[in-house]
Amino acid sequence: MHGHFQALAHGSSIEELNSTQGSITAIGPEVKVNFLWNPRETFTNAEVNVLKGFAAEGGRVVFIGEWQGYYDAITLENDFLGKMGAVMTNTGQAVDCGYNTLPSASLRPHQITQGMTDVTIACSSVLVPGPNDYPFYYDSTNTKVLSAVATIDVTPLPLGLVQPTQLQVNPQSIYPLLNPGSSTGH
Repeated sequence: MHGHFQALAHGSSIEELNSTQGSITAIGPEVKVNFLWNPRETFTNAEVNVLKGFAAEGGRVVFIGEWQGYYDAITLENDFLGKMGAVMTNTGQAVDCGYNTLPSASLRPHQITQGMTDVTIACSSVLVPGPNDYPFYYDSTNTKVLSAVATIDVTPLPLGLVQPTQLQVNPQSIYPLLNPGSSTGH
């Protein structure tokens, strides 16, 4: 299942769509943002092409992933990023678990972070951005990217061709204090 939400224009309403693999065939012109929330099934090339077309028309696609112990689909996330033409990857590594407030020094200037003075997270995964990607915020050590905008290629993928997964991630050795059943890791 794809955890899939759409934000609609003008009314800022949210529509929840628990779509299945292959079911994303069109996105209406009233939709401005698609949130892909911890999807559990690989996106087909046809679905990726719909999302690329949506982005090419000014729509926003937000992929919400997690750290490896909580969200065991890091390979799916990296496959999606690769199919979208992004270079950014998720390592699956868990950092800053236990409801940490990251200070303004961790934030980077962007329209998304404008007006923010800090951000509180329960636990986060580490991203490796590509050369044209833009980090929103870093971890408490200000060295690991936790949230970023990935540059994508809106050129459609060929249909019927299955691309190999771009990155195989071996889960980090999760130290005993992390609980995969909890968003905080505890």
